[in-house]
Amino acid sequence: MADFIYTPLKKGEIRLLQLQPSHGNSLLDTLKCTISNHPLNAQSFTALSYTWGTDEPSHDLLLNDEPIKIRSNLHAFLSHALAGSSSRLSRTVGSIWIDALCINQGDEAEKASQIAQMASIYAAANRIVIWLGTADEASNTAMEFYARTASLWANNQLPDQTIPITDGERAAVEGLTRRSYWSRSWVYQEASTPGVDREFWCGSKAVSFDVLCVANALAHRHMTALGSLLEPSPWNTRVSLLNELSDRRRATDRSSFLWLLLQAQGLEAHDPRDKVFALLHIYADMQGKPISLEYDVEPEELYRSAAVLILNTTRELDLLLFCSIGQYKKLRSWVPNFYRFTYSILGFTYREFFRAGGGVVPRFSVGSNGMKLSVVGIRVDVVKAVHRAMKDPAQWGDYTNRSEFWQPIFSPWTRSLAAFLFPNTCDREYISGGTICEAVDWVLAAGISPGFGSPIRGDVTHWPLCELAASPSGPDIQATGLAFQDLLLRVSGQAIFWTERGYLGFGDFDVLAGDVLVVLPGMAIPLLLRPVTGNEWKVVGPCLVKGIMDGEALLLNGKEEDFVLV
Repeated sequence: MADFIYTPLKKGEIRLLQLQPSHGNSLLDTLKCTISNHPLNAQSFTALSYTWGTDEPSHDLLLNDEPIKIRSNLHAFLSHALAGSSSRLSRTVGSIWIDALCINQGDEAEKASQIAQMASIYAAANRIVIWLGTADEASNTAMEFYARTASLWANNQLPDQTIPITDGERAAVEGLTRRSYWSRSWVYQEASTPGVDREFWCGSKAVSFDVLCVANALAHRHMTALGSLLEPSPWNTRVSLLNELSDRRRATDRSSFLWLLLQAQGLEAHDPRDKVFALLHIYADMQGKPISLEYDVEPEELYRSAAVLILNTTRELDLLLFCSIGQYKKLRSWVPNFYRFTYSILGFTYREFFRAGGGVVPRFSVGSNGMKLSVVGIRVDVVKAVHRAMKDPAQWGDYTNRSEFWQPIFSPWTRSLAAFLFPNTCDREYISGGTICEAVDWVLAAGISPGFGSPIRGDVTHWPLCELAASPSGPDIQATGLAFQDLLLRVSGQAIFWTERGYLGFGDFDVLAGDVLVVLPGMAIPLLLRPVTGNEWKVVGPCLVKGIMDGEALLLNGKEEDFVLV
């Protein structure tokens, strides 16, 4: 593309492609396209939603008779879309907008301008084709399942909550769900565009967006009726979210931008800025008003601007639950890494169960230059001693219960933790009531009852660490059952700490002695802060601490202070 000379775009213009008919076998002949500039709303066109792929451009394309190279996934789509090809989708698709070709990728200013218009471009299209890639036997089975299931539902032939589906069809649907398209950040903006006809294409098969969403919802209902998570699963959670976002974009919705960013946390983006921009116009539609951020800046600057947007629109401090002292070093400590959210604890999920800062409105202000965040908080205590986490959060993601993998890690960690918690091998009274043993059980369970259903506060698993402190061996994973899975999910990547006054808690992997435990009025989860200079602090991360999770710091009339986060 570096050698192709684009005609510069005027304000309000886009480029559109026209595929030229092939007179031979389109899969072998060189594809030909023309490209020209047009006002955005001047004519009907199809917009393509697809994934670029990671391969080097190696397929020939003649663009206005100039030879260029394109990647294999785009070449496959164009071959199927070409009139006269063997694909049954070969009806003329008319003019096509494709980002890789219609945006001058070598012109950063144009890229920034066109990216800012992406939502408008897809909304102006008369059709959006969602290209899932080339076909195989399994994908054909999956596409046929979607079409058949939606047809049965439309004809009232599904009287109960279940659907007819074979093991092979479940495997085929799950295989389609794992295709690279679903891991792409821009999927959410493009494929959730409301008010535009949308089609899923996979090889030569196509189903409409509505048909696939209906079949997917029926698959979810099927699993609910059976009361089990089927493996392989016929339910695509990404399709459900796309459908939900389409509905939210049609009507004003007050969900926060942070909520939206969290929905896309597992998606990939070649440019880390795209994790924000791919969702920004969805958020603008949900709010019913234009919202803009500058694209042509460094990622850390964009993330800071996004954080300020979240703070100013929600007037809440929940984004601090995703900050970590060990995150991307160029970021301000109070700005989350939106490319890879840090889950120092499951704070955003569990914030509904705790009220460390009471039910009041948080008080904070962003500095005039947007670089510092000043918050009002109560200094509770100082970290005195820290026990290392079971594993580095960089290893996060392996939740296997294979005892041969975890036993060599789990056994010495629990023995070391037992010695840390019970140096005298005996129980004693805890600072806020009850015993140390009870506090330990609470901390290792994050205060939540065992199990993988809806989390609730209540009885927690008992870990006999006091007894273990006097034992020469550690516990056996197989004997602990699901309790180990709970512990692995909730606290295995967290450091456990004592404070000077005797509070026990867990927090960020990089907690150090001397970090300060702070409760911010209006924030459900406490924070650990690290002094920098004067009254400036860095956010270490959120923490759970036994005895201060229900507003005790406020009830004890702790002195409020201003903390300037940098």
